[in-house]
Amino acid sequence: MTQQRTFSSVALGAALTTSLAVAAWVSWPSAAQSAATGPAVGMSYLSVDDPMERRDLDGWIWYPTASDAPEKVVMGNPVWAGVHGLEDAEPEPGQYPLVLVSHGMYGNIRNQAWLGRALAQQGYLVAAVNHPGSTTRDRRPDESRRLWERPSDLSRLLDALLADPVWGAHVDTSRIAAAGHSLGGLTVMRIAGAVGDNLRYLESCQASPEAVDCSAFAQLNIGHESDTDALAASNRDPRIKAVVSMDLGGTQTLSAPSVQDIDIPVLVMGAPRGKQLDQARESLALEALLAPQLLTSFHVEDTGHFDFLGVCTDRGLAILLDEEPDDAMVCEKGTTARTEKHAKFVGAIHEFLSARLN
Repeated sequence: MTQQRTFSSVALGAALTTSLAVAAWVSWPSAAQSAATGPAVGMSYLSVDDPMERRDLDGWIWYPTASDAPEKVVMGNPVWAGVHGLEDAEPEPGQYPLVLVSHGMYGNIRNQAWLGRALAQQGYLVAAVNHPGSTTRDRRPDESRRLWERPSDLSRLLDALLADPVWGAHVDTSRIAAAGHSLGGLTVMRIAGAVGDNLRYLESCQASPEAVDCSAFAQLNIGHESDTDALAASNRDPRIKAVVSMDLGGTQTLSAPSVQDIDIPVLVMGAPRGKQLDQARESLALEALLAPQLLTSFHVEDTGHFDFLGVCTDRGLAILLDEEPDDAMVCEKGTTARTEKHAKFVGAIHEFLSARLN
């Protein structure tokens, strides 16, 4: 794994089914970006090479730093407010719990930058990679349908971090968790031990073809009979001690017995506003299968699916309504209200991980 020293600013990209093709998005400190508060955090880009040269990964890591240099606004553009960070700052000495983050369908590593910064301020390392085939700039159907590759991406990221002479020394290997949004939520459930059930998925979507998860997975080219065995194979990584599902999509693709057999703590966070994913098919259905003693449920009133993305600028909604109206939903209630929800999400995640990783 090598650190990359150059930032590349690209469109943030929505999760789930939106495409967000707004052109010429560049780094752009916005009026909606508040001043940095709390401890400074460092961030470094990283890459994980695939020896087969088929699935190279790029990503970032947020971490505590003792640097007193002024933070800069990064990962911002006219639609999305940036977050504060110090590029390649020196990590604070010590070992820290690690959280691996998986983005949603057609999202990217910037989607949960707000979470990476916030958890780093609480004393975590937070690392994420783009999942080939299902990112903003890479939507190859033959790659996106390979759902079993996504949790393997996180395991390879973890391998690389632990082997790295810098980051390996900072990871507390007894406290490693994974968190994911939307399709990323499904990804972390697989890494927790859930496996796919292709027949259950096909039957579910035949009965409810209008369901959002069914239309989204049709875009991902999921459901091939030839993939049945690979989808049913386990991606469980025993190094992962707890997982956080942020409004996952695809509960119906999972084998119910395999979810019931998950033996690590799970925090399920839903989006009850109800305009996007059907909670009865997704987060609530997942909760009904999990062992009660391992389940923590957290649902904030009026939360929407896209509230787990970054904060929008004051102009963001208007820009999308004008240039990409079908995608404007990602910025609905996306400024002050979303910032307030993020604070609640971070509090719940930190409380869960503090209790369940110890």
